[in-house]
Amino acid sequence: MLAEAERIIKLIPLAPDEQEIFNLIASMMNGVQEQRAYTDLNKFLKKMPTKYTNPKIFDHVIVLLSIHKFKPKVRKFIFNLFEHLIFGDFMSDVVINI
Repeated sequence: MLAEAERIIKLIPLAPDEQEIFNLIASMMNGVQEQRAYTDLNKFLKKMPTKYTNPKIFDHVIVLLSIHKFKPKVRKFIFNLFEHLIFGDFMSDVVINI
């Protein structure tokens, strides 16, 4: 795993299943491992969708995205995984205020 990712995990520890999601996202930087990570992340999304609403994982991912270069389609995929976390409360507040 990347040295930066290891430092992030030491600062804010994750549960084992959260760690697996973070590792898969980190492996998407590697073009060879990208497709396997894409498949595994989609399996996690179907199996445990609530994990993608966890702000702790999202914080780790944002730091990783800010440090390393990801392909635009990979960045879009990653943000789409966390769309309920990003837009969930915001969109409900907008609808209430209209």
